[in-house]
Amino acid sequence: MTGPFPVPADPAFDPAGRFGIDAFDLALIWAFETKASHIMVVSGEPLWVHAAGRWTKTGGRRFSHAEAEGILLDICGVNGVAEIRSGSPKEFSYTVKSRGSYRSLPFRISAAGCHSVGGFGFTLNISPPPRLAVDWALLGVEPEITASLRPAAGLNLFAGATGSGRSTLMSSAIRHICEDPGRHENVIEILDPIRHCYDGLDFPHSFVSQSEIGTHISPHCGSDAWSRGLENALRRCPSIIAIGECRNGIGRCIDAAIAGHLVMAGMAAADVPGVIRRVLKMFEPEELRTGAFDLLEALNMIVVQRLVGRVGGGLAAVREFAVFDSRARDSLSRIEPALWPAKIRGMLDAGCHGNAAITGRSMAASAAAMCDAGTIAAGTAGWIAARAGAGSAPPPPEDPSAAGGAG
Repeated sequence: MTGPFPVPADPAFDPAGRFGIDAFDLALIWAFETKASHIMVVSGEPLWVHAAGRWTKTGGRRFSHAEAEGILLDICGVNGVAEIRSGSPKEFSYTVKSRGSYRSLPFRISAAGCHSVGGFGFTLNISPPPRLAVDWALLGVEPEITASLRPAAGLNLFAGATGSGRSTLMSSAIRHICEDPGRHENVIEILDPIRHCYDGLDFPHSFVSQSEIGTHISPHCGSDAWSRGLENALRRCPSIIAIGECRNGIGRCIDAAIAGHLVMAGMAAADVPGVIRRVLKMFEPEELRTGAFDLLEALNMIVVQRLVGRVGGGLAAVREFAVFDSRARDSLSRIEPALWPAKIRGMLDAGCHGNAAITGRSMAASAAAMCDAGTIAAGTAGWIAARAGAGSAPPPPEDPSAAGGAG
């Protein structure tokens, strides 16, 4: 097997044997033990695993169409396979027992039909069980972010491209707050899926309740499931509400923050101005001005994270952030909301030259500091500076430090 994994010794991977449900279970356990973030089963392809920012195939053994369909039949039955064949993708949970213990490992599977050599095939994207939220101290987070993490109330937005580690950052922030013996928090998380948990952590005076779209909250509401989850959370006496993906429910998040809660929410965006731009687009034209100034009242901090190659191997997190204190709010309130993204970019860039108009740091400045510290290569830092505000495409392949891209 190529890449960062050893060749599996399990008989499940014997090319001579049929890959049935027992072999599938062993493969999932093995992938979980090797800290894979995704597992892919595709008709006509080998088993693929994603870890440390790389997709790696487990040898040359390919799934036959019959094997892929057989696994689905064992998991979701004849009716489930029939639905997929009729063009209706399915998402469901699948639990296996870990080796040497009675621990259950709940995997999330998204299954759909796909083209395959010889006809109709199947693809399964498998997310592993939740992992323990990471200790905040291990992430090397900037002190300005830590200092602004827990206001009395407000809106903290955590952003980045898919695979940027924003859910890791947000769950770690919740763990950090709850581990403080001076905090008395009732934290409610609405997630899809639950990627990190707090099992076994001893919080002195705080607790966390996690609800998953599709498992604990009906997915049949469509995109409104997030809003429905948030509405329910507000009835459960929360001090902190965490929303895994802020889509159409930004108005409810803002209202909850103004009402006195700390709201944390994830969002896909490449930089801080991009977050503002995306939020403003969520408002109807007739609501834009009112919604924008409500946002300005509620907003406490935006953190955008990008994962790039670390010198010596692995991935490093580069962050752009902005804290919206009274000084920043006053500056933005004097101009039209449509001008806010450009204004914030100018404020962040001015801070790089010692003329701080906002507490924060641009992605380019963070990358330069990490380059000076020897964490990332000069080519990676230069690529980030050149693309500042331009998007979230992966570093060019000719940059050896960027191997792996997003994780």
